Amino acid sequence: MKRFIHAVVFGCCVVLLAGCGLVPRFRISVDSINDPVRSQGKKYALFSGDPQISADDLQFKEFAGYVRKVLSSLGYVETDRETAEIAIFMRYGIGQPARIDYSSSSPIFGVTGGGTSSFTAFSSNGKTTMGTISSPTQFGVVGQNYESGSYYLYPRWLVLEAADPAATRDSKKLVMSWRTTVTSSGTSADLRLVFPYLIATAKDYIGGNTGKMVNVVIRAGDKRVSVLRAKEGTTDQSP
Repeated sequence: MKRFIHAVVFGCCVVLLAGCGLVPRFRISVDSINDPVRSQGKKYALFSGDPQISADDLQFKEFAGYVRKVLSSLGYVETDRETAEIAIFMRYGIGQPARIDYSSSSPIFGVTGGGTSSFTAFSSNGKTTMGTISSPTQFGVVGQNYESGSYYLYPRWLVLEAADPAATRDSKKLVMSWRTTVTSSGTSADLRLVFPYLIATAKDYIGGNTGKMVNVVIRAGDKRVSVLRAKEGTTDQSP
């Protein structure tokens, strides 16, 4: 009986959760800073900011495609390095995972009282009386279900840095105009899946100054990401 009640309760919970239409989400942080006295031009040239990643790398080209589409929507125009007003360097990566151990408990509900029971009574004259007694069935907590396990969280990140070419030539050192850093931590180690969410979230902050780290939640299948991926000829998926 106890197992039956537990199974019914669990089944109801599954149905309710499915009905709620729970959608995986990405929690993303954006930190953008700029130097307002430097060039804020819109003509740019895009480069790899990681000496270990070539601009000819296939993954870099894919990610650069997303970045170019977002920059274009913001009014940026790609040009060659000779005529660029800003040089944008792109870096990205995924770090070592952190193991998260967890334990939890949940109550098991079942019958705690009531129901129907039989009785037999004997009188002094030898008469035997048999019958049943019924009372309302009572439900309550009859035990605890304990669960434990572990999972891994992967740090994922994207950095876009813009340098002022004219100031760099004059000073003979790299002079930055702005930097936008996007970070996320989640269970997916697939950077190709996560990257479109990073750049889509960064769109509203690229080249600006957030004044602090801004935390954003974006759902899997977000329209902004679907548009980016559709133009790349790919399909969106859950994290």
